[in-house]
Amino acid sequence: MTGEEALLARVAAALGEVPRGAEVELGIGDDCAVLRSPGSRLVWTVDAQVDEVHFRREWLSYEDIGYRAFASAASDVVAMGATPIAALAALTLDPRTTEADVEALARGQRDASREASAPVIGGNLSRGATLSVTTTVLGRAVAPVRREGARPGDLVWATGPLGLVRLGLLSYMLEIDGENVEPARQCFRRPRVRYDLAGWLGGATAAIDVSDGLALDASRLAARSGVRLVLDAEALVACGGRALEVAARRLGERPLEAALRGGEDYVVLACAPSALVGVDGALPGGLVAIGRVQAGVGVAVVVDGREREVEAAGYDHLRGA
Repeated sequence: MTGEEALLARVAAALGEVPRGAEVELGIGDDCAVLRSPGSRLVWTVDAQVDEVHFRREWLSYEDIGYRAFASAASDVVAMGATPIAALAALTLDPRTTEADVEALARGQRDASREASAPVIGGNLSRGATLSVTTTVLGRAVAPVRREGARPGDLVWATGPLGLVRLGLLSYMLEIDGENVEPARQCFRRPRVRYDLAGWLGGATAAIDVSDGLALDASRLAARSGVRLVLDAEALVACGGRALEVAARRLGERPLEAALRGGEDYVVLACAPSALVGVDGALPGGLVAIGRVQAGVGVAVVVDGREREVEAAGYDHLRGA
């Protein structure tokens, strides 16, 4: 089968051009669709979490599955500089899933939705061959941030650690546990979405949710904005903190490669002027400047003072890698 990007283009062509009328501002091609609303914009996204694709039940509790499913969708909304309002969830239940399991999954959704202040207000239940959770999240923004718009001179910011989720996944696959990898496993089970940064991100020039790996998603943003992103290796590793280095060492991975190639971080990669600060005049906590926007094309990383090109590679849902 063709890759995800190519198939999406074919689907968009088959659906036809989205009418741009009084309500529709942005259709297929970004983290969310955008609808016009009096005084603001509504952003709308949907995301599916599928057993044996995004998780395995021997690794996660049903509470974790529910939490993770909500967070993965809500992160797209935050990446547009929007505040989540409410969500819908469609559950496809396989024969292994009991009523008690569904209740536990719902408790995980509840926990995540409370953190977002965006309740799950409805959805659908059906039977199927594979357990999956499809979450639709609606949010509101004054001016949604798109993947296009980054300008030379902007700083590149990350809203959280990169690479820990990859290492958490790897620890489960290799059946290596212990205190060295537990922080990474926690990031895999319950990724933290920075809902508090929606207002700050509203001032960014461009942003994208890092779900398919930093290298691939940064390349998508660079291509859409028509710029070059130059990332700093030391800042990328520092972004993950000691937890990244310790887990990488235990698993035989290089911290920098984990940060570049990891998927499902649900961290927002944002481009913004260096002078952009929060409403109180201070830079919000937890943000890390990991690079700079330049004129040109593609993505590079500076290692020991030298630039090397970063291949636009990451997780492709249709190829499985």
